[in-house]
Amino acid sequence: MLLRIRALLFSLALATVLAPAFVQAATIKQLNYETITSAMTTELNSLGTNSRAISAALGADATAANLLGDWELTVDFVSAPTVDGLIDLYLVRSADGTNYEDGDATNRPVADAFGCSFQVLGTTAAQRLVCRDVVMPPGLYKAIIWNNSSQAFPASGSTLKVRTHNRQVN
Repeated sequence: MLLRIRALLFSLALATVLAPAFVQAATIKQLNYETITSAMTTELNSLGTNSRAISAALGADATAANLLGDWELTVDFVSAPTVDGLIDLYLVRSADGTNYEDGDATNRPVADAFGCSFQVLGTTAAQRLVCRDVVMPPGLYKAIIWNNSSQAFPASGSTLKVRTHNRQVN
């Protein structure tokens, strides 16, 4: 019995000494942004409170799609919205490359399409709101903006843009 315990302890000690030689820690590197893309412009004109707007098709059915996106919403309200009001971003997918999951300008998007919430300031000054590192769907998708800010968007000038990017594991 003592011999078995010694053999086990020796094996454990040997594994502990040799393990660093076999195991190398992975490093994660942030890659550069891709080109910025306008997702919505005129679709946001005069978007009322508790109303939604949907973009044209975004993304592609490329196999090397980026995993993350930084979304930027610019808006300057005519009347100041409630402080900390939210404008929600949903990303509805086209799993088959043709048809999109439920959700559009009149129908509530499904919960799993939620991307992020932009938190507004209580001001009429121009606001540049960013949601960072939103997980991007593969293939084709559409963006939905749901205005829950308590104020309508202005008649023109609001934009929604996205800049996709990846991380690399070495």
